[in-house]
Amino acid sequence: MGSGGEIYVFDMENPVKIYDLAVKMITLAGLEPGRDIEIAKRVYDPEEKLFEELLATKENTLLPTIRKIMIGKRRECNPYIGSPRRFH
Repeated sequence: MGSGGEIYVFDMENPVKIYDLAVKMITLAGLEPGRDIEIAKRVYDPEEKLFEELLATKENTLLPTIRKIMIGKRRECNPYIGSPRRFH
């Protein structure tokens, strides 16, 4: 399906809680949440973004080869231009 480095966008129709997704993935791996793997909950920063805008628009994704799985289009960017932060 891919050749490496793609960003896949899944059309999940409805929002999914990250906590519920974590529980499901841990359980599917044959483990028990809270016993085998702890799921840490944290307090959110009031300025933190809690929702993502939909990436899956015709101008941002390639046509899917599998229904409900799209591939994000690559954009060239320079991480050193317009970045207010310096990483050490």
